[in-house]
This record gives sequence, structure tokens and C-alpha cells, in this order.
Amino acid sequence: MIPKFTCKTVKGRLILNDKKTFDDYVRSLNDSEFDLILKEKKSQRSLNQNSYYWAVPIRLISEHTGHTPYEVHELLKSMFLKKHLDIDTKEGMQKFSIVKSTTSLNTKEMEEYLSSVRMWASMDLSLSIPEPHEVEL
Repeated sequence: MIPKFTCKTVKGRLILNDKKTFDDYVRSLNDSEFDLILKEKKSQRSLNQNSYYWAVPIRLISEHTGHTPYEVHELLKSMFLKKHLDIDTKEGMQKFSIVKSTTSLNTKEMEEYLSSVRMWASMDLSLSIPEPHEVEL
């Protein structure tokens, strides 16, 4: 298990959210070398965004198309979260596709995804999907 300690910077200084736990952990280590990696914290999609996604766009598109919510979810991901990779293989350059998971999206990326879903549903399915502030979950 790799421990994770949350911190922030203030005026160029590192401030740990729980300094005592960090200090206790460091004291428990044997004499050795370690790598300390600082990574900017990304806000994952919110629980409200996830609830809205499944309760509104997924449900409405599922009802409209007759496909299961899971099928609609996979379809939308393949439409809007697909990324193409070029890999140089023995046979030459090959193209591969991967589909990003919605769980990896931050709040801004999730809203962009939801906006694309609403626009597609409106344009291609003639289906109006209300925005989050227009529904009660």
C-alpha cells in the first residue's frame, strides 16, 4: 500500500492537512531512500454529476432507444470519450482505439461530456435532455 497525504501550498510553503499522521508514518519507516512525488489534485466528477448522468440523460436515451442503460452508457462513451493511439509495430504503424472511463473525468471534463451528450440527443434523436439545474433528483 502506498500512503497518500493531502497537502496544499501557501506562499511557496507545503502545508500538510494532517501533519501528525504524516510525521508518525515517516517515523515508522526504516532507514532507506524514498521518492516523494507531488501531484496536483484533480477534482473527480462529482457525485451529483454521476447521479444526474444516470438518472436523466442515460434513462431518457435508454427509454427513447429501447436499449439498456448500460448499452447507452457504453455507446456514449465510445462516441465522446474515444481516443486513438498510433503504435509502431513490426507490420508498420497501426491505429488502436481506447475508450476513457467516465470515472476518470474531472468535474469540468464531465460537464463537457454531458454537454456533448445533450447536444447529440437533441440533434440526432430529437430528444430534449434537461440540464442539471432543471431537474430534481
